[in-house]
Amino acid sequence: MSTHPRLRWIVLMAAASAAVLTSPVRAIDPKDEVQFSSADQRERWQKGSDQVLSGDFQSGAKTLERLHQEVPNAEGLRDVLHWVDEINDLEQSRDRLRTKIFNYHKDKAIKYEREARERDATGAPLAKEEPAEDEGKKDIDKPDPNIKNEKSDKNAKVESKDKLATWKESMGEVYNSLQNSTDEKGFRELDWVKRISADAARAGAKLRDQRNWRESYVLFELLRLTYPDDETYKRESRDCRQHAHFEAFYTPKNEWKRELKDIDASVVREILARASQDYVRELDFKKLTISGLENVQLLAKTGKLSKVLPSLGDKDLVGNFNDRIEQQIGKVRSRKRFDYKESAATFEQVRRINRETINLPDAIMVDEYISGVLEPLDDFTSVIWPSDVAEFTKHTRGEFVGIGIQIQKDLATNFIRVESPLEDTPAYDAGVAPGDLITKVDGKSTTDVSVTDAVELITGEPGSKVTLTLREPNGNERDLTLTRRKVQIRTIFGVSRTNGGTDWDFMLDRDRKIGYVRINSFMEQTVEQLKLALEKLQREGCKGLVLDLRFNPGGLLKAATDVSSLFLDEEEPIVMTKGRNGKPDQDITSKGGPGFRNIPLIILVNESSASASEIVSGALSGRGKACIIGSRTFGKGLVQNLIPIEDGAAYLKLTTQYYYVPNADKEMPWRCLHREEGAKIWGVDPDIMVKVTPFEARKIIKLRRKSDVLRGKGRAEVAKDTADRKPTTQPDDEDEDSLAHADEHPDTDPQLMTALSIMRMKLLSNQPFASAPKVAIRDPLIEEVPAER
Repeated sequence: MSTHPRLRWIVLMAAASAAVLTSPVRAIDPKDEVQFSSADQRERWQKGSDQVLSGDFQSGAKTLERLHQEVPNAEGLRDVLHWVDEINDLEQSRDRLRTKIFNYHKDKAIKYEREARERDATGAPLAKEEPAEDEGKKDIDKPDPNIKNEKSDKNAKVESKDKLATWKESMGEVYNSLQNSTDEKGFRELDWVKRISADAARAGAKLRDQRNWRESYVLFELLRLTYPDDETYKRESRDCRQHAHFEAFYTPKNEWKRELKDIDASVVREILARASQDYVRELDFKKLTISGLENVQLLAKTGKLSKVLPSLGDKDLVGNFNDRIEQQIGKVRSRKRFDYKESAATFEQVRRINRETINLPDAIMVDEYISGVLEPLDDFTSVIWPSDVAEFTKHTRGEFVGIGIQIQKDLATNFIRVESPLEDTPAYDAGVAPGDLITKVDGKSTTDVSVTDAVELITGEPGSKVTLTLREPNGNERDLTLTRRKVQIRTIFGVSRTNGGTDWDFMLDRDRKIGYVRINSFMEQTVEQLKLALEKLQREGCKGLVLDLRFNPGGLLKAATDVSSLFLDEEEPIVMTKGRNGKPDQDITSKGGPGFRNIPLIILVNESSASASEIVSGALSGRGKACIIGSRTFGKGLVQNLIPIEDGAAYLKLTTQYYYVPNADKEMPWRCLHREEGAKIWGVDPDIMVKVTPFEARKIIKLRRKSDVLRGKGRAEVAKDTADRKPTTQPDDEDEDSLAHADEHPDTDPQLMTALSIMRMKLLSNQPFASAPKVAIRDPLIEEVPAER
């Protein structure tokens, strides 16, 4: 069963009060512009400004430097040259760092290749089989790999000296090199890349034949990422991943029983009927049913599950089951007409065959059959089973009952670690601080408690109490009894914390009055929190705004449209949806009213900006209201409806429509955001491309985390080891981290730095932002996008 990673936040905040923006936005004052005496000088100034505003800082520097030589005392020109030189210096240092990291990974790839060949020559196993992890299904529940454990680190280093690398390590370094390459197509033609990739594919096939699903999946997935258009690697990666998933999910600790609790077989027909009625496209239930049958068959063939599901160790029973499922597949293929009713009837045959052979719990058959049926549709259609409904509802609404802390598992101690308290919460008011370890909850030790279970222990009814035993970084322990109450998740962040850490400073450049607001997700309270931030900036005379939507996974459509309305005129188009009939189902326009419409706006996006983030950036870009800087967005342009199943006991999260945003192309005025299979264009393209490497992306996340972490009440600062800790999503590469000394700008976010320089130039020159041509992709509901081969 597919499970999406979820934030494990236990938060409690008072609801943000609504704010109305009534003060006018300050327009650009002509006296703020650089003044020149002759038409020729003004023309060259405009040319240099346009070059900078289009992101061509090198050409802009040359043009403006010549002008500065002629007019050395022009007010403001020296500042512009300083900003442009800073960006050019940053770009040169980034190129040097990228080259060093590329060569570092290349050298490691070739070194590992040599060791892998030596391993092959000695006949050693390609990879050691490891027991499946009980918490493999939920990434958030895994111990944090970035917390230092000196004993295990030393053991790992000793082991690495005796252990020859495999093709997995070599291929991993190939992919790391690709991510630091400036020419992807040329990279794939390099002899060493082709040589290692071919041998890695052979090793992956050998591991697959040995049923070492985890290792074979890793190899084929690395090959798929390196060669995204190769259909063979896609298929091999998908099949091996599913086998590996079964081994990781069905483990002796019985987490899977909790996940599948209260699933009833009666839901299958209802799920199939709703999908048939509401999915964005007409469904081929013959294809989908075969996929469901193959998935339960695949489960039965995963022999290592016999420790948990003993009947799968009986070859006769498994053989009988698979033979009869194969017969069902043949029957489905032979049918001319096949709809959801036939698919539901086929599942009843699966249940009967299961009872008469391997006799697994009905919940397993339901889960795996439905997972198989939905898998060919898209990456986001899924079922939220009863065990996940409450947690899903919390994070959709952005509020729930708790004490106000973010937590994670601490690998070094196996306790639960406080990542940060939240402002205006019981935890913050009681002095809980980042780095504190929760060793007990109501007297129960947390050493064997997952993050999921810790959430359930700490949350509860409003007004109820919970006692935490806390161990501070200095070793002191104390019991703390807190009263649970309703909380709201903050989604709006600024440059740095103020007022002891509970408020935000949103001014990025106080001299030039440039504001900065980051939106982490779009929830019910987002627009009101944003209004408060914008109102504060207005009072401080803000002239330009940088809106940061990087790493924002999306959220609620209403929040996205309400945010967009703050920057658009009344009745301007924001987003359109189209479903199965290919006609507009919903056409949302701006509400108008007091807002922030007349201010220069830059929006930062990256590959992790998805869904609602793409609606906001796409709408404002398409209407010419914002300059987009960063890299192309994720391409999740799907309308997902939550359809209650079994009277709300479960939900079908179903794709019912596609999102379209305004497009600056008269022939194609709407652009579909969704990334279709094989498509080369999707999402929102930046006007100015500033692509960062994985090393830089991790640095950006680390810089954010330092500003986001709220120190405990009354604490002077966040403990250094806590502040310097890597995010749990960040891979642990100590060797690459050793190259950090080569980063000449360790505290600089290159995308934000570029946005700041562009905004400064915009305010001084009063020239329009550069606008890249918006290429319209085909409408997936009218014309299919062919897969690239």
